[in-house]
Amino acid sequence: MRIPDQRHAVGTIETDRTREGGDRSAAGEATWVDAPPDEQFRRIVEKISAPIYVVDVDGRLTFCNEAATALWGRRPPLGETRRCGSWRLYWPDGSPMPPGERALALTLKKRDPVRGAKAIAEHRNGERVPFLAEPTLLFDADGALAGVVNL
Repeated sequence: MRIPDQRHAVGTIETDRTREGGDRSAAGEATWVDAPPDEQFRRIVEKISAPIYVVDVDGRLTFCNEAATALWGRRPPLGETRRCGSWRLYWPDGSPMPPGERALALTLKKRDPVRGAKAIAEHRNGERVPFLAEPTLLFDADGALAGVVNL
């Protein structure tokens, strides 16, 4: 049995929009056959429907996918935004959540993931979206804490 060359089997990243006959220019952008592995991975993470964002060790936002911007209701500036892109966060009972008590902030402070934390993100227009935080610590090649990825 001959196994096809995986490089040719992969082709392009197809999104729901392009599959349903939407904007095909997005498919052209998504061609990744010759892209380096890091770029392939980034393009995939950007298309995942779960909100994913990364902060550095100081809590500055360094990456967010489209689903994260949808959760927050805005596209926060990278490198400037601290800890999360939400306008405001609340506890499940609706009371305001102080910045230092958020799962990501506690994960950075304690150097231990605070997983399964329930919260509510508020958009600037007042819409509220419940979510579950799943932060994971990120380490550099030397084992030093480099930041947190939150799903």
